Amino acid sequence: MRNRGWLTVLALAAALPARAEDGERLRGASSVVPASGGGLLSTGGPTLRYLPPGAQRWETLHRQGGDNLSRVGAGDGQVLAAWEKDPFVHYFVLASKQHVRLPKPKPPSANYASFQVHSLLFSTTGKDALVFMNGVNKRGARGPSAAFRVALDGQSAPELLFQEETAALIRTWPHGAIYALPQTQTQRCDEAGCTPVSALVNYEVNGDGVRRETLMEIAGGGKALALGAKAVHGSNPERTMLLLELDRGNRSVLSWRHGGKPTYWTLPPSDSSSQPTGMMVAARDADELIELRKRGIDLEVKRYRPVGEDRVTVLPASQTRGAGFHGFGFRINGEVWLHWGNRLALLDPGESARSFSLEAFAPRAKWAGADLYRDSPEGLWIGIEAGGGRDFAYLSFADAEKRAKPWSSGPTRCGHLPPVETLMKWERYEVSECGDGRPTGPRAPPLPPLPEVVLELPDGTSIVYGKEQGCFRARVVRCNFNSEW
Repeated sequence: MRNRGWLTVLALAAALPARAEDGERLRGASSVVPASGGGLLSTGGPTLRYLPPGAQRWETLHRQGGDNLSRVGAGDGQVLAAWEKDPFVHYFVLASKQHVRLPKPKPPSANYASFQVHSLLFSTTGKDALVFMNGVNKRGARGPSAAFRVALDGQSAPELLFQEETAALIRTWPHGAIYALPQTQTQRCDEAGCTPVSALVNYEVNGDGVRRETLMEIAGGGKALALGAKAVHGSNPERTMLLLELDRGNRSVLSWRHGGKPTYWTLPPSDSSSQPTGMMVAARDADELIELRKRGIDLEVKRYRPVGEDRVTVLPASQTRGAGFHGFGFRINGEVWLHWGNRLALLDPGESARSFSLEAFAPRAKWAGADLYRDSPEGLWIGIEAGGGRDFAYLSFADAEKRAKPWSSGPTRCGHLPPVETLMKWERYEVSECGDGRPTGPRAPPLPPLPEVVLELPDGTSIVYGKEQGCFRARVVRCNFNSEW
């Protein structure tokens, strides 16, 4: 029996016998990625699966037993896929079911201990695959990044287009790749980090060859020093946005649409009343960024633009501590969606917020933090941890909109706290998880609940909300469960 309504009843799934996968649930995939025309592709595990647009059943394109599907690239009715141990890159034409094995690029030298696919893309001409590779040398350090062009007929050896010996690969796209270069050749600079950065360069790949151009040079030497650079999630195929972490806590944005000139703008300085979560997303077509920041237990959703005032929406917390952020982004109508704990927040440009409860959608689910937004039909594929694997269930935005209610603030806990520097001077207390020495176990009487942690401080203490005791600074003492009573 298939449930075609808004709710995929995950609580019953474990009790049902194994069945063919349908369009509402995908089992055992690490992630799902968009295919052309609104379809979906799975990654992870031995099997590549495809959900055609509007279909209710997943199709198996290929299975590589004993291997793991690590990379997938989608084009116009075409798919590229690479498994970790398989010596081929697989090319599929969805309409005709054509399947061609392309030679996977090999290391340019014998100094590599490993050489793995970073990303797979179709060239702008549509005649070749672009295969970006990252290596690890025999000393255990990450080696150069290299790009290859591979003809889709499978008859030609991969052509080396370019490589960077010491650089951080920031973004790949059908036009080539963008790298951050180090200040010195002796410093470490790879995807794990590159501090400081001297320049951002782009390798342009076209039918005539490769052209290297500098997008931005960063002087240093007493001027602003870039401590890092990264692509902001959400950039569309023709536009990229890069976040530059500068010294003294400053941040800047480089926005570049292919074929145009890069623009550069500075974000306002952060204050100590809120802390970064590390989550930021770019608008689909406009120069606009959204950042999530914590203000105590509440959440700030900050919108940044090159011109005009920045806007802030505060979502008061009304959940237990530990509720994480599992995904967010822009909708096709310009609104923002946010998966926070067991709730889906819908924020309109007027800064009002609505809430949809996910507890009925997936009771007792452990969210995987791998949500995928689709704009046609508009919905979310929500990742759910399932034993040793991961499942995905579909939620329609149209149904979520019907059941959404205004965001509730819940009880006020501590209000607006002073800066962290002031909080660190508050008198410190200790709070024990062990219930003041009382025994624990299945027959022990229940312990009183711990005060709610409102804010964690840099020295390991926390600001806690103790109801009748109000808010105070405390160190939470963990229990030693090996003690005998």
